[in-house]
Amino acid sequence: MITDSAPQIIEGQTSVAYSLLRGDCLGLRASVPRGSEVFLSTTSVTVVMAALLALDGHAAAVHLLPHAIQQPSGDLQRVEINAPDGAVARMSISQPRINCPEETGWVVYTSGTTGVPKPVNHSLQSLTRTIRSTVALDLVWGLLYDPLRMAGLQVLLQCLYSSSSLVVPNLELPVADKVRFMV
Repeated sequence: MITDSAPQIIEGQTSVAYSLLRGDCLGLRASVPRGSEVFLSTTSVTVVMAALLALDGHAAAVHLLPHAIQQPSGDLQRVEINAPDGAVARMSISQPRINCPEETGWVVYTSGTTGVPKPVNHSLQSLTRTIRSTVALDLVWGLLYDPLRMAGLQVLLQCLYSSSSLVVPNLELPVADKVRFMV
């Protein structure tokens, strides 16, 4: 239950204030050398939100890898991050690029409905162009989508940009149980 007006993520039995995530409480910037390419795989919405806040403008590219897509093999640094909700995030990190772009590339993979999922490059600006500011409203959003797919990412960004709290049920539950949790 949300007990104050500070925006937060309620994920399972855990809640994390956005203000903590803005302070990089998971240490993502320390784990990722500036200008590296990152491959992120997690079920934790808290980790995805922390990555959006900490790695934009720091990493050259962040690939958001749903479970159907394997992390690349090769000479990459492997890092595991323990999320506040108990989930584990896995990151593979490349060596920093010599000519690092100033803007982080966010790579979102298609659903693969017409074949193998394909990477689609975005900037934070392209991902947020449809976001509507609702700061004057005290909204609480619920997430029913994978946070590493476009629909889930849009909900996370809407919450972040409008300072709205987010309630996240276990995404493996039946829909009726997800709705009960959000209520």
